[in-house]
Amino acid sequence: MANRLNQLGINHVVVLTLENRGFDHVMGWLYDNENPDDLPSNVLQVGGDNKPNFIGLSGGSKQETSALLKKLANKPKYGDQPIEPIKGASTPRTPSFNPGEHFTHIMAQMYGKPRSEVDWGDPTIRAQQISDIGSTPMNGYVLDYAESIEEDVGIRATDAMAKEILETYVPEQLPVLSGLARHYCISDYWFCSVPSQTNTNRAFATAGTSLGLVTNNFYDAHKNTKNPGLKGLKWLLKGSHADRLPEYPNNLFNLLNDNGVSWKVFWQSEWPPLDASLGFEHQYVRTMFRQLDDKKYNDNFVKFNPDDSDNKLFKAAREGRLPAVSWIEPKWGGGPSWDSTYKSKARVVGNDMHPVSDTLIAENFVQRLYDALSKREDGSENPFWKQTVFVITFDENGGTYDHVPPPKATPSARDKAPYPGEYPNMDKDTRTQFGFKFDRFGIRIPTIIASPYVKPKTVFRNLTKPFDHTSVIATILDWKNIDRKSWLLGERVANAPLFDSVLELDQARDKDTNIMASLGTPVNNGAVINYGDEVLLEFIGSKWGNGQYSKYLAKSSRTLKTFYPTLSSNKGNAAVFKLFADKSKDTGKPIKNMATIRIASTEQILGNKNVLSAFHDSHYLYYYTPDDNTTDYWHGERWQIVNFSSRDNQQTLRDGDELFLLSFLRPLQPGYSRITPDPFCRMTISPKNADYLTTLAGEWAIWKITKVNN
Repeated sequence: MANRLNQLGINHVVVLTLENRGFDHVMGWLYDNENPDDLPSNVLQVGGDNKPNFIGLSGGSKQETSALLKKLANKPKYGDQPIEPIKGASTPRTPSFNPGEHFTHIMAQMYGKPRSEVDWGDPTIRAQQISDIGSTPMNGYVLDYAESIEEDVGIRATDAMAKEILETYVPEQLPVLSGLARHYCISDYWFCSVPSQTNTNRAFATAGTSLGLVTNNFYDAHKNTKNPGLKGLKWLLKGSHADRLPEYPNNLFNLLNDNGVSWKVFWQSEWPPLDASLGFEHQYVRTMFRQLDDKKYNDNFVKFNPDDSDNKLFKAAREGRLPAVSWIEPKWGGGPSWDSTYKSKARVVGNDMHPVSDTLIAENFVQRLYDALSKREDGSENPFWKQTVFVITFDENGGTYDHVPPPKATPSARDKAPYPGEYPNMDKDTRTQFGFKFDRFGIRIPTIIASPYVKPKTVFRNLTKPFDHTSVIATILDWKNIDRKSWLLGERVANAPLFDSVLELDQARDKDTNIMASLGTPVNNGAVINYGDEVLLEFIGSKWGNGQYSKYLAKSSRTLKTFYPTLSSNKGNAAVFKLFADKSKDTGKPIKNMATIRIASTEQILGNKNVLSAFHDSHYLYYYTPDDNTTDYWHGERWQIVNFSSRDNQQTLRDGDELFLLSFLRPLQPGYSRITPDPFCRMTISPKNADYLTTLAGEWAIWKITKVNN
């Protein structure tokens, strides 16, 4: 049967692989099996007798969902009460400590047996531990998360702290990914290739094998490198987290190249994520696959800056100049904890969704990439979108939650270290790390296929041949009619199911501009708020976990602190504000979602020093006298208004909307610019004094806006 991508005239496949999120962790509540009005409208299933609507965390009725969550409860570390999966992440930085993603961590998470109780150096014990992955109860996430916290940051993790790993996002918390999944399609039975971490799974995503590698540093790329300088020496001795696979015949890219198919890898940051001051720079794919390091491939690797709307990737997408295959690398990030005070370790801020991070950063990147693919700068539909398939997936679960045990996988004769060597945790009989036979998939991950030829609200799965990373390789090579005999990528790729059948429509759908609007929340039909209208601002904080408030931005008093805005629980003490654009001619016009505004108090006591502003160092907010003749944002008086559960920039602000107020004050970037400072700092309550305001990243920080005299 002809590949559907060919039948439909698809010219571009764009693949974005994000980092370290399990299916239930980010998509477990995408559909509500309790609600007949909130179910997939199209379920595509191969194999199996039963055809569930959605394999997530909702069991049907409230009683069935409650029973399912109780069944999925995890073992605590110190307490005696099992901990059930939690609906709703308490913050957008959940989890706030980096979970274990190493093979031995994933095994502990699946089996509920702490790593400290398993001797992974004993071949008999480890063989027993991995012999029946398919029957694992998937109940060790809390145990392993607590153990990881204790190992990585040196504190005793309480059960209250450790249960964070069972927090799961609901659709309104991730409106971009959830919106795309619902408007197009998602697989609820797609697995990463290996129950482990980045390099082994990204190797499978490119070459269909990792040559025996199971955890990072098996083929350590920089083990024998020149000393990069004293700054990096200590770090390198602990492992670079980069691998350079031995040379072997094929991977996706050299196959495309040999068959005259255009391709590019669009990348944002070096891996390891260090700058040139340490003496080296490395592009991830070219580090791992030595044959791609040849100079003839230089033009195939394009670095881009996602903050530049006219970058090479976005511009090529809008102009229809993308190659047949575009492989998008995110900006690498992560770290041991959100709070950098633990062992003085700082986070690296990326847009890859790798914990620990503010998920809004990755959501923003995915939205901007999707917008570049699907529409022009004026908002009209990009005509090249009808020729494009956009694949969004994750390399692995990275220690975050999913409840489905990995099914069996097809092992390959190529899943062995090709040369004898002293590799870490090498099993000499299997010639693989830990003796893993690559006969089981890794943990389930979200994979979204976006195309105007996909029916909305589609869920797809193959229970006979489950999807994994190699399905992307196989679908692309089949689409390009590359002779299967020349693939030579092993049995996993040869047996991988294709995903082209999800493109069921013969005619492309028109692009819907409301994809990312009001997920999980009722549509608000309140009165439109215009520039210059008088409003109240009520701080809600979070709807999930702790930190729920009802406090208003309050009237000022004649004290030394007059010019520091305060909060009050008394609505009668609420101050009245007006929202302005930089251009006075916009007064009276509706305010659009994502607009840049100024927030000005109407209190006479403040005079012209009445514009709400932020300091650069995120201390208390204050009132400031703006200079309309400057575009200098130093004083932070510009804010972006963002509807909490919508990223539709054509949506108008309405009475009763819940929103973020993002500071346009970019954080200071001392030294290496990606260490710790975050781009999306929200107006929120100060952790030092709950009566005052500050700006922080990684908080829900929801505000409700109310129109005065409405």
